Formats: sequence, C-alpha cells, structure tokens
Amino acid sequence: MESDTPSRARINKWFRFSLQALAALSLGWVLNGCAAPREISWAPNGKALAYCPDGRLRIYDVESKRSTPLYTNANASWPAWSPDGKAIAFYAISEGNAQRVAVRVIELASGRVRTLIADVLRAPKLAHDAKRRTGSGESATLGQDESRAAILSISATIAWSPDATRLAYLAMAPVTKPITTVLIADYPSGRTQAISNAAEAAIALAWSPDGQLLAYVSAPASWLEGRNPGAGKQRTRHVPRQSLWLYDLQSASRTKVCDLSKDGLAVGTRLVWSPDSNEIGFIAERGDSGADAYIVEARRQGAVVDVMKGVTSEAVWSPALTGVAFLEQREDDEVVLLFRGVRPVTRKAIGSLRVTPLETFPDQPQQGQEPPAGVVGPYSLPEFSPDGRWVALRAGQSPKDMRLEMFQVR
Repeated sequence: MESDTPSRARINKWFRFSLQALAALSLGWVLNGCAAPREISWAPNGKALAYCPDGRLRIYDVESKRSTPLYTNANASWPAWSPDGKAIAFYAISEGNAQRVAVRVIELASGRVRTLIADVLRAPKLAHDAKRRTGSGESATLGQDESRAAILSISATIAWSPDATRLAYLAMAPVTKPITTVLIADYPSGRTQAISNAAEAAIALAWSPDGQLLAYVSAPASWLEGRNPGAGKQRTRHVPRQSLWLYDLQSASRTKVCDLSKDGLAVGTRLVWSPDSNEIGFIAERGDSGADAYIVEARRQGAVVDVMKGVTSEAVWSPALTGVAFLEQREDDEVVLLFRGVRPVTRKAIGSLRVTPLETFPDQPQQGQEPPAGVVGPYSLPEFSPDGRWVALRAGQSPKDMRLEMFQVR
C-alpha cells in the first residue's frame, strides 16, 4: 500500500530537494531548471547543444567549446532542437504572469521568435501545508498544490515530429484534478489536436522515427491528485498503474502497449524509440532500490525484449537502445557517470564530476525562508548525442557555477 501523496521513494535525490523547496517558490523558479526532464538538446548533426543554464537559451559549440546567447529573456526552459536543424522549441514563462507558460519556437536563420501556443501549462498557486507553516521541522507529506507543481515540472515535454512539421506537447490547466493532456500542434500554423483520453494524465511522449506513431505514458487522474491527508495523518490507498500507449496518426486510434511497474516511470525519464520504430526503451522505478531499464516491443503488446536491473533514476537510453547512461553518487561531492551496454553486455565508468553537496542547503525552509536564489539540483539528467558517442549534462547549482560536462562513450 502507498501513501496518498506521490511517494518520495520515486523521487531521486536532487529532485527531492527541489520538491522540499517548492512551497517557497514561484512557478518561474520551477520552470528555470528545477528537475527539468530536458535541460539539454543536441543539434541533429551533433555539433552543438541548446541549453538554458539561467533561463536564457544558449548554443554551445562542441568544437570551440564556446557558448553563444540565442534568446536572452531569462524565461526559457526545456529546449527541443528540430530534426531539420532549423529551429528550437522551448517553454517560456509568459511576461507579466508567472503562472502561465507558452511554447515558443526560435528560427535559427533569422532569429525570429514565434509564440506557437500562448497558454500551455497554467499551474495553481503554490501553498505551504500545515506542518511547513509552523516551521516545526517535522517530516511532512507534500501538500496538494505542491504535488501539482511537482507533476507540472516532470510533465513538461516538447517533441518534434521527424519531418519537423508538428510538435507534440503536454498541456495542463488549473482545474480540481491536474490533468495533463497530449496535444499535437502543426508547425508553423499552431493548429492543435488533442489525442489523449481526457480521464487520464499524460507524463511522457516520443515520436516514432517513421513518424507514424506517438508513444506516451498515462495514468488515471487520481495518480496526480496528491490528496493531502492532513497534519499527522497517513492514509493509504492503491496507487493506479501507469500505462504505455501508441497513438496512430493515420487512423487516429490508440493502442495500449503495456502497464508499467508499480512505481512507474523514473522522474524525468525519456521514451526512446529504436531506429526501426519497433522497440521502445524507458526507465522504471523500483521503490527504494533504484530503477530498471526496459526495452519493449511496441507492436506486440509490450513484449519485453530486455531488462537491465540496477541502474539509477538518473538514467537514459542511448539513441539506438544499445545501452544506458546513468549517474551514481559515490561520495557527498562526487558523481560518477556510468554506461551499461545491453548489446553486448558491458559496464564501465565513462567520467566523474564534483558537485556541491545538497546538505549545504536548507532541507526544510522555515516560514518566509527561501533557498538561495537560482539554486537547482547539482546536475541534470545525461543526454546522448545523436550518434550515441557522447553524453552531456549540466553541472553546478547556481548561474555562477553552472557548466556543461561532456563525456565520450568509448
């Protein structure tokens, strides 16, 4: 049995810190680096990366190792480079209203910024729960508004179609039940179409390489409700399972591939397709004991092809599903980047980095107290280059010390 609120066992270490701070923060802070599912996006040719270390969209040149500002309004998050290399889509906080978020696209040749969808993720206001208000230091479950904001931060996803003519994204409105809906927008017209079941909440998506299918993960709305059992009380209930679905663009029909394990997708996970559009890889949680990496057959009702046990939540499949890169904290300030191959089976360390220990920041902000301005998790999830030869991630917790780290998969 599980508690009413989203289980902290499903939340990795740096995301847990972010959740604890949410009560004192605005949505603007959430969207500017807090546990972002996608902080880095590689150019299709693998020669550059788009990233938003301080809310400003920048281009990092791999050869020269130089970073160039591209969009300087300080409200950009989750960049997604188009497959034709001509544009970058991103989420942007609407000017003058930190509770509204737009999908914007910047055209690289002209520098023109287009607002494709003006009002995508509209979140409710954040609120302290009773224990946090007292500043008693007691352990507290996430309040309703906090859990909604947490789901918002893990649900934000933008995915280009392979022909760069459409974008799939998740929309959320401030309703009683925080439903996230899968929509497809034509580019550049912005004409939209909803494809997911209104009674469910979507939390991840990815286009098949042939452009015919859109994979996404959903859960019953009750999974996202984050009911607050009240101070000092712990109700339990059955946690509904998440499911992996395929939406066929030609027939406008959807098919369930499989149900996921009890704890569901790892925070910030990717759905990764094989190049032939026949298999899908993802990372699923295993309670307190880490995570497992799965490959399932997309067109055979989720028949499991491979399971790689013993990875961490901070993991992502390579583009061709040949292996998984994941982060493992060895000491307070050392994080090791590992690669485990599945075809063939291998395990090796491909790099390490030093990070500021989380313990240097307040674990439970008191009333009126906020974490240091701009502080985020000590590192981001890794991102494979298109050819799978390199892995990049963001390190550092404040705008002053944020940097890109790149490691070669040998």
